[in-house]
Amino acid sequence: MGDRNMTHVTRAVVNDHPSNRLHFWLPAELAENYPFEFTFRTHANASGTAAFKIFINGEELFDAPNGLVNQERTFEFAPGTLRAGWNVIEPHYQTGGGAWAQWIRYTLKMLGPDFGTILMVR
Repeated sequence: MGDRNMTHVTRAVVNDHPSNRLHFWLPAELAENYPFEFTFRTHANASGTAAFKIFINGEELFDAPNGLVNQERTFEFAPGTLRAGWNVIEPHYQTGGGAWAQWIRYTLKMLGPDFGTILMVR
């Protein structure tokens, strides 16, 4: 299930690029019948807040305008939010005043029966 070799994860360290694109494949049975949880952790050069947005397949689904940096954030979404076949999750942050943030870890977990973690990037 999915791409266990992580060949479809776009992750690069570049100046002023506040998002990453995570590509993965799901069978229809999972996408249509189970809720999912997406967790990420950031690290930043200063404490405080940053605006976080999560785009799923190009659609903005979550907006946390005052998300804390240097902490883990979790977003849940209902069955059918992800689609059968290829999906893209794009976490995005916006900091101000010369601050920066790094993505430390991503985890996509199917909720319900204990199937475990589907995608984890460190």
